Amino acid sequence: MEKSFSYRFENILDIKEKLENERKSELGKAVQRLEAAEKALREWIERKKQAKDDWNKQARSVQKVRFFQQSGHNFEYFDKMIQRETRQVEERKKEVAEARKKLLNAKKDTKIFEKLKEKDYESHRLTEQRKENELIDQIVTHKSSRK
Repeated sequence: MEKSFSYRFENILDIKEKLENERKSELGKAVQRLEAAEKALREWIERKKQAKDDWNKQARSVQKVRFFQQSGHNFEYFDKMIQRETRQVEERKKEVAEARKKLLNAKKDTKIFEKLKEKDYESHRLTEQRKENELIDQIVTHKSSRK
């Protein structure tokens, strides 16, 4: 007896779910970019540490000015690269935060339409139940009036 339920905003709900999935994907990509930037930063810090260790070893035996000048330039370069990578990490953290915020908003939108769907379904179910009860009453009334 029950008619099949058709949600009036099904297309919108589908779009909201697709948008939510896109936001999840964007967040995943942003997290990957952040991890890559953090890895690059760690590598530059490790390179600088290694260069410093090498410098300490060679500084004991080498007394040439050229060596110390070149080492100074190398350390400046490492510092610049570390600063650049630190900025990249901060930028990527902001991207991740923004992607999380967008995902949260997309989830909220999807949840709203899912709740509406639940309410519409419950209303539909109650209407169908009422119609079925009325039909049963009519049948019973009709049978009892024939006797």
